[in-house]
Amino acid sequence: MDEYCIIINVLRFMDTMPKSFLSGIAVSRRDQLSIITGVSHKIAQQAIDYFNSENGLQDHPPPTEAVEGSKRGRKRKPLEELQRERLKGIVQNLNKSGASCTSTIIKNRLEADHQIKTNKSTLVRQLKTSGLKYSKGNRPNKDHESPVNVNYRRRYVQERLTNLDENGKPIRPEVFLDESYIH
Repeated sequence: MDEYCIIINVLRFMDTMPKSFLSGIAVSRRDQLSIITGVSHKIAQQAIDYFNSENGLQDHPPPTEAVEGSKRGRKRKPLEELQRERLKGIVQNLNKSGASCTSTIIKNRLEADHQIKTNKSTLVRQLKTSGLKYSKGNRPNKDHESPVNVNYRRRYVQERLTNLDENGKPIRPEVFLDESYIH
């Protein structure tokens, strides 16, 4: 009777559709059901008869919509309080030190430092429920302002300026092998 369950749910849906739409498909309800579901006329009629019987309504209640907030599957197992505190401590230490802070790194640190083994998805869910959130930081590149780079840029600008005359045109020709001539 499971195959009838699908067909019966289609019948229920057909009851909510506008009659003008259904009349454009076929005249009889059996023909409409047959065309929509792709079953033979005989199977369609048997499903209609079963649906109209007392057993059909009791055996196949209407499908329930997913209720907002309802969970499917087994109940999720949260981390214990001590584990949550250690998790927060690891995240805070990684952020303070400026190191990369990914779920894989956090998971590995939990296992190495505290012998806490957890699933990666459980870890991410726990981070969210703990009030922590993931966002990309706007940290400057530490090599960007290194003394070596600052000196190189200063020398480069000086060399470029010494090759210009009072009109801002090059004294000796400059040849760029790539497209970096656009300054």
